Amino acid sequence: MTTKLFLSGLYTVFLLNVTAFSQSKPKGFKYIDKGNMDVAVKPGDNFYLYANGTGIKKNPVPASKTLWGSFDMLRGKNYQEKLQTVITIFLILHQM
Repeated sequence: MTTKLFLSGLYTVFLLNVTAFSQSKPKGFKYIDKGNMDVAVKPGDNFYLYANGTGIKKNPVPASKTLWGSFDMLRGKNYQEKLQTVITIFLILHQM
């Protein structure tokens, strides 16, 4: 009885995982974006630039930063939105 219960529970968990991960990928989704590759560079000479060269050229690191990525951009956007909210609240309160 306990073994059957355990196996049925295990089977249920398995089915839930299969259905969760078997969803189709969005239309136009690419695992490898060839638009970021620099095909002018030979992969044997510099594979990093071959795989990322065009992406690096399109998204340069700002001169004031040592590194730059999507989380840095998101953090900057959030700070700007928070600052705008604080300024707006300050102006509203001081107009009363």
